[in-house]
Amino acid sequence: MEVKIADETTIAAKLRSGFRERYGTNARVFRAPGRVNLIGEHTDYNEGFVMPVAIELNVWIAIAPRDDRKLLVHSENSPRAPRSTWTTATKTPEPVD
Repeated sequence: MEVKIADETTIAAKLRSGFRERYGTNARVFRAPGRVNLIGEHTDYNEGFVMPVAIELNVWIAIAPRDDRKLLVHSENSPRAPRSTWTTATKTPEPVD
């Protein structure tokens, strides 16, 4: 099943709307195709063979920056799951020489 552009636009619009309702701010929306490994799970970094294949499922994410060093995670696919919250160690990563 091929996802049509109109379907992707609708999904992105729904994610933006739900994000704005839930968090009170606008979000950027990203999509990544799903994939499976037909052969070679965990062998690619051991000089083995792999055969990854894209599948028809996608991962969609809506994201916006925060000022309080927290990462809030909510799943539209599991609305009864508790919302997860993590706090980062530093506000800005320190440069590495």
